[in-house]
Amino acid sequence: MITLWVTSFVCYMQACLAYVNFEGISNSDIRKIFGLGEKEKAKASRLLTGAVDGGYIKVMDPDTAPRYKKYIPYWA
Repeated sequence: MITLWVTSFVCYMQACLAYVNFEGISNSDIRKIFGLGEKEKAKASRLLTGAVDGGYIKVMDPDTAPRYKKYIPYWA
């Protein structure tokens, strides 16, 4: 079983990788990483929310609509 810490850390590492490439991660990126289907957007959102709540990542632009949110490392 994958724990919340592991999934949050994976989100953090992906956000770091995206950040050094001048990008952010999105819900679809997380779905690809964890092998989730198109209909499992809610699961990916929960993983991202857990990583944000845990302080691993933050929203790139808080004023963006939820559908278009991108995430970056907490220190960026």
